[in-house]
Amino acid sequence: MISFAVIAEGLTDQIVIENILFGLFQGSETEPVVNYIQPLPGAGAHAGWSQVFKSLQERRDHIGALQTNDYLVIHIDTDVQEEPGFDVPRRRGDQELSIEQRVSGVIERLQKEMDPEFLTAYSRRLLFAIAVDSIECWLLPLLVNDGKKAAKTTGCFAAANDALRKENRDGLGTEKSKYPRAYEAASMDFSKRRV
Repeated sequence: MISFAVIAEGLTDQIVIENILFGLFQGSETEPVVNYIQPLPGAGAHAGWSQVFKSLQERRDHIGALQTNDYLVIHIDTDVQEEPGFDVPRRRGDQELSIEQRVSGVIERLQKEMDPEFLTAYSRRLLFAIAVDSIECWLLPLLVNDGKKAAKTTGCFAAANDALRKENRDGLGTEKSKYPRAYEAASMDFSKRRV
């Protein structure tokens, strides 16, 4: 048995990550155990990128998570990376940074919230799930056959909803509310190792 703790922006992100983890181990003798750290199940409004930082800063959830789990997955979206408190630039001067540069910048920012000694001791057990621009972009390759649309990194929530509705499936939600069951259904193919 291998265990993963997950600190994420929200429940729907945790659902997608859990399906990915199950897919990685499908067919193996080891089935993963996934433990939600942030947000806790039933936490309601305690979600969003600021809660990921709060979890690392104040509650130090990452330290406790690795006391009882083999790995820690830290998820955050990059759509608001320039917001105050997040503070990771998307561009240098007037030029947009590459996806790799943006992801590296976000990982470095998250690591600033952790003690250097912790990073030295546990860096091999930390997995960063940085979604550019949102985790809904990870769903598009499962939902559309058009390679260009599947590779989108902006407007993915609307694109995923459109693709689902064209197939007479439930959309992921509205601007104000996301539907966990719809995320479970949309990301279910990730739980297959071949995907």
